[in-house]
Amino acid sequence: MNDVQPLAKRPPAKLRSQRGRPPYFAGRTEELAALNKRLDDLCETVDPSEGMSLIVGVPGVGKTQLAREFAERAVAVAREELDVRWLRVDATMLETDIGLFREIAAALDSEKIGREVAEMDTRNTAYGGGLSIIKGNMTKEHVRHTGNLFELLRAAKAAGAWEGKALVVTIDELQRIRPAGMDALCVLHQGDHGCPLLLVGIGLQHLPEVLGNLEGTSSGISRVAQTIHLGPLSNVETVEAIEQNMLAMGHRIPKECTMALAKASHGFPQHVHGYLAGALQAIEEHGVLAEGAGLKSALKAGDQTRADYYNARLRMLPNQNAVLPIIDAMLKRNTDFLWQEESVKIVDDASFDGEKTVRKAIEHGVLTLNDGAVSFGIPSFHTHMVHKLEVRRQGHHAQDVS
Repeated sequence: MNDVQPLAKRPPAKLRSQRGRPPYFAGRTEELAALNKRLDDLCETVDPSEGMSLIVGVPGVGKTQLAREFAERAVAVAREELDVRWLRVDATMLETDIGLFREIAAALDSEKIGREVAEMDTRNTAYGGGLSIIKGNMTKEHVRHTGNLFELLRAAKAAGAWEGKALVVTIDELQRIRPAGMDALCVLHQGDHGCPLLLVGIGLQHLPEVLGNLEGTSSGISRVAQTIHLGPLSNVETVEAIEQNMLAMGHRIPKECTMALAKASHGFPQHVHGYLAGALQAIEEHGVLAEGAGLKSALKAGDQTRADYYNARLRMLPNQNAVLPIIDAMLKRNTDFLWQEESVKIVDDASFDGEKTVRKAIEHGVLTLNDGAVSFGIPSFHTHMVHKLEVRRQGHHAQDVS
């Protein structure tokens, strides 16, 4: 039967933001088990000396979704001795000692203790500022020069803030860490405050290299306990994700439509979300989602969402046209990767700044770096760039004719 059938006696869930947890989470059983084992080991030994955990992969592969699912499940599990809490930050939050400390205190439900410790610390700093700094109007300059995260955490522990608790800290976009955040990362990473704290860094595939380059610095980033290299969902998992999310939102769609949406997403949760939104839009417009106009409408909407996502990535670059010579060279050589040094020269030869272009493209996930070779990492991103190159060529041809 091809009609959409609302499920009886179940209020439909809503499709949340693309970086949030969807109504139904599919796959990642091995990855979740590995993270849970790391947390269990940490809580049992209270010894984080083995280092942090990393979740790495190309854009849109579901790194943040995995971290969120793990953390929410960890918080929901009742433990006999420890109450697990979760704090989500990004790399820029590491740059503010007191700001980060206050977030940790809030996550531990110890805001009063955190405030008292921070006030005490502020009174003892050379920069002073008193309670006004703590209560509000904190400038970056004040924050960077007041407090020492290590001492703040030790003082909070002594005051009982950590008693009976453990903390999972997930850090988004960790590959963008700047020097101002290195010391705080070191404190969290080393765990010298002596409390169960699992640090989970989330970033693009070159994150391990970024952290490796910090070795030998004053920050002392020395060990990583586990690195989870996240790939796309399998076809079975992708079909499950689409089917079960649609059911959670009150709709049953034909199997052939589910298969078509799954194929278009390439197993990337970011794109699965876009095609789910397209399916909901098609149902609203056509009343049903079936092969024909309804499915075409859903696929078109999902394709546009995916294109918008790639274009947003490209807009992060100083000049998005500067990466087109790379895709041109790939097409001429019938390959989907080039060596990094070779890519730099190709962009230089096209009168762009090759070193800056390739570096920024890697930083923002436009290009993926693996063992010295760069690619577009995602099959549909490669196709998107081929299309942009063709459009640019046609534009130049039209100008020549005119």
